[in-house]
Amino acid sequence: MGQGGRHYRMCKALYEILRAAAGDEHTVSSDAFVYFDAGDPNRKLAPDGAVKLGIRQHDFDSWKTWESGAPELAFEILSPSDSPERWTFEDKLLRYRALGVTELVVFHADGEHGARLRVWDRIDGDLVERTVTGEATPCLTLDAHLVVGPLDDLAACVRLAHDSDGRRLYPPKPRLDSARPTLDDRPKPIAYARPTLDDRPKPIAYARPTLDDRPKPIAHARPTLDATPRRGSGKPSSASRSSKPKPQAHADPETLRSSTVRDTASVRRAPKPAGARLGRASAPRHVSDCLGCEARACASFRARRRILAGQPRGGRDESARGMPAASSRA
Repeated sequence: MGQGGRHYRMCKALYEILRAAAGDEHTVSSDAFVYFDAGDPNRKLAPDGAVKLGIRQHDFDSWKTWESGAPELAFEILSPSDSPERWTFEDKLLRYRALGVTELVVFHADGEHGARLRVWDRIDGDLVERTVTGEATPCLTLDAHLVVGPLDDLAACVRLAHDSDGRRLYPPKPRLDSARPTLDDRPKPIAYARPTLDDRPKPIAYARPTLDDRPKPIAHARPTLDATPRRGSGKPSSASRSSKPKPQAHADPETLRSSTVRDTASVRRAPKPAGARLGRASAPRHVSDCLGCEARACASFRARRRILAGQPRGGRDESARGMPAASSRA
């Protein structure tokens, strides 16, 4: 059967109170089906509140007593004015006796003051009603006290307390969806300061090179004719550095021929080596320039003399052949 708003708020408050009193070491359920006969699925109950000791709190769809055992404590809230019951209270009491609960608490929301709270205890396999005085009695299962008092917008509701006077009540355990942060409690977004034009990083100003800062080309000294060293010599002498080298003057053929004839008598022929052919002289090797050589025995000189006399390169100069002999005889 459906339930009204008042009945729902009472069941919700009762569940939170039981959770606060039992803790997470025990299982608390509300309006969940409890099957107590494995052979008949219609044998079931849906207590408004139930506590199973020794099993940690967990989520489940239905409770089977042949698997997890029967709950020790059960609550029933009766409010016929807004939530009509499917079964009568006598039928429910028979089912709770068959279920095997140890303690049964019944709160009648529409009952008279002083008769709204009723409790049954299991004695010798049967549920026996307890005598309740002043709407306060001990809860043997949870080692607390059952009292009736107002809660939020409810004028009266069954509650649990640490003492019999009901001064130290178990508050409802806060749930995650109940304590929602307000607009003032919510974290505010961090306000980041936007950089201004003065705070923004400025680009690096690189100094451009000017004409004076640019690297200048290396000025290499051009060599002059005076500083140019001659082939085959080391450093140029002071005389060569002071004056430019003069080109070599070639002798005129007629002048060369007259000087050769004039100096023929002064040229001595070298002694013949042993075994040499008669009439042939071995020409000494000269390393100086042959153009200015005065030795008539130089082969280069004889070749140049033939060229100056107009004879072919391969021809023989009879006058040259006779000169050394005449010089030797003299």
